[in-house]
Amino acid sequence: MRLTHFTAVRAASLVSLSVLGLSATGAFAASQGNPGDTSSGSTTVTASVPPLIRIFNLADINLGTYNPSDNDNSNEGLSGSTDVCVLMNNSTTYNVIVSSNTAAFQLDSATASDSIAFTAEFNGSPLTYNTALAGNTPDSASSLAVSNCDSGDADELVITIDETVLEDALAANDYTATLTLLVAED
Repeated sequence: MRLTHFTAVRAASLVSLSVLGLSATGAFAASQGNPGDTSSGSTTVTASVPPLIRIFNLADINLGTYNPSDNDNSNEGLSGSTDVCVLMNNSTTYNVIVSSNTAAFQLDSATASDSIAFTAEFNGSPLTYNTALAGNTPDSASSLAVSNCDSGDADELVITIDETVLEDALAANDYTATLTLLVAED
């Protein structure tokens, strides 16, 4: 019987040491109540919110149909833009990387193997394909859940096709590309 009693006492001591070991390391910040008419304890509640960023309010860009007679030899080409809203839950800057399903800044013909190159700008700064453009300031908002932002506050993506590129198009066709804008904190 002594051996059984010793084993039970030894096991209880190990459990006590384990609980004390956790408390001593600061793993628990809660305080426990004592027996009495009333008893109170406390617990610390914590949560973390990481830096978050949201891009929205983009619209499709329809550059229209090229008409050389409209351009009066002034190399106007075709150009279009969309507002881009970027919100962050901190006050730092962000970078933007633009890529496309065509693996270049080009529109591909819907049925032929022809393509048309275009240039892209973000807030007036030229973009290089799949390369980060840093130093952009997020739009002001009271929440990341805002579904739109003030157009005067929005960033702008501009796509331009030079007239000489349009004149050299080998196929009379519709041309398209899907652009992806990836934004991240600088």
